Amino acid sequence: MRNILYVTGSRADFGIIQKLLVRLNSDESTQVKVVATGMQVEPRFGNTVQYVERSGLDVIKKIPMHLTDSTAKTSLKGLAILQDSLVDIFEENDFDAVIILGDRYEMLAVANAATLYRIPIIHLHGGEQTLGNFDEAIRHSITKLSHLHLTSTEEYRQRVIQMGEAPSKVVNVGSLGVENVLNETFLPFNELISKHDLRLDFDSYLVVLFHPETFLSEYEVKKQATELRQAIEMLDTDVVIIGSNVDAGADVLSEELSKLKTKTLDFHVNFVESVSSEDFHALVSGAKAVIGNSSSGLIEVPSLKTPTINLGNRQLGRIAGPSVVQLPEFTAQDIAYAVIHSNEITDFSNPYYKGNAVDHSLEAIDSFLNNESTVTKVFYDLK
Repeated sequence: MRNILYVTGSRADFGIIQKLLVRLNSDESTQVKVVATGMQVEPRFGNTVQYVERSGLDVIKKIPMHLTDSTAKTSLKGLAILQDSLVDIFEENDFDAVIILGDRYEMLAVANAATLYRIPIIHLHGGEQTLGNFDEAIRHSITKLSHLHLTSTEEYRQRVIQMGEAPSKVVNVGSLGVENVLNETFLPFNELISKHDLRLDFDSYLVVLFHPETFLSEYEVKKQATELRQAIEMLDTDVVIIGSNVDAGADVLSEELSKLKTKTLDFHVNFVESVSSEDFHALVSGAKAVIGNSSSGLIEVPSLKTPTINLGNRQLGRIAGPSVVQLPEFTAQDIAYAVIHSNEITDFSNPYYKGNAVDHSLEAIDSFLNNESTVTKVFYDLK
């Protein structure tokens, strides 16, 4: 029996990888165990671990990091709790591999633990760039600790190889998130708005998903949030604002956008702390545009035929298709202008699309576990 661990820290990472994990677990020779931590088990973010439990996967441990605010002090103390708790998990279980998706800071703690326990790491979404965020360095650090790399584009595959990883261990599988979008069945709109208690005009609304840039000061995060708030007021359109990650500056961002709750407006502003991936995609599919700086705006949203207004530099360096409007420096007027003209966008081709991403991933993982699951690595030098 092959024993695989996946650690989830947010609604976003699990939404992307859920179908792959369920398929892996359906193999009678494979057992997937899940540890939930970070935002997944924090009451202030809606205890989204419920979505993990509904998947039928075995959640063997919940590790609260006590993320009561978004300061570096609280984050580091939370990491210490996570690292300490992982010791017990690795002592009590014999894992054949650990799967890590992405670049969240808590995932570096997981990679450290797996390395010390000599457990092979399978990493998804390596080789990508987000130059405006801590995630950039964390992602590449995890790459160097990992043994099998499943990238979302060929360009990212080449970058991982450039970092010294053997080409045979780097596989371009495409984006699991895009495959999810193309195969999901969405709730009817009336059921969706009832489920989340939303007030929306079916014919015209916006979705906002904006995270703080962790390289910016709180003053700069507040300035960006102010411009975004003012743009929402100018656009005079129903909007759904989805809660941000618990990154440095998140509290400042939340405080600024929350000012919309106290204003008398001629449109509806809906605040939703957290939604499942399926409901997020359903909301996006009917929206006029997505405004923010989430990776989903570049990776998944184009396949929903919805324009993305990408704000700031959080995603700087990440590949983007023609339906993504880039505003690295922005004012409220810039955002409003981009939204108003977003209906002129007609090309929604997606650079992250590759058919059968889950099947490609399963094939690569199966081959690795059956033949090459070793922690020994040799630096691959480019000829």
